[in-house]
Amino acid sequence: MTEHLSRSETSAIAVCETCGMPIRVTFRGDEIVKVLAPCGHVKKPEVGHSATTVRPFDSGSQYVDWQCRNCFKCAKYDPDQADPDRCRIDFEIGMAYIGDGQVPLEIAQRMGAPLGLFPRPYSWPCPEREDRDDA
Repeated sequence: MTEHLSRSETSAIAVCETCGMPIRVTFRGDEIVKVLAPCGHVKKPEVGHSATTVRPFDSGSQYVDWQCRNCFKCAKYDPDQADPDRCRIDFEIGMAYIGDGQVPLEIAQRMGAPLGLFPRPYSWPCPEREDRDDA
């Protein structure tokens, strides 16, 4: 059975850290409206709570590969300084890499993260990338 989302709803797929089963969370804006976690290993977020952060990458390697595809070819990227005014996406994913892997939902959406797909593509193009002249 296929579930249809209203135009105001989006869904994200996460993976249970215990068993690897997919977990689906449906949002309306940043509010959780439905959680489907069939394995039961995770503490389910409650419907009505705000989900303001997501994890766009499954590993550090996936993050670095995404950077190679996007950031390293972008005119806004500076390898010596993460400047949130120059590229907020690069700044936030860099902070997530040294932190808990979570970025604001708005950043994940701006970077084109395929939050509603499972299995998720390993890499994808950043819609905000501005190609460098020498790339």
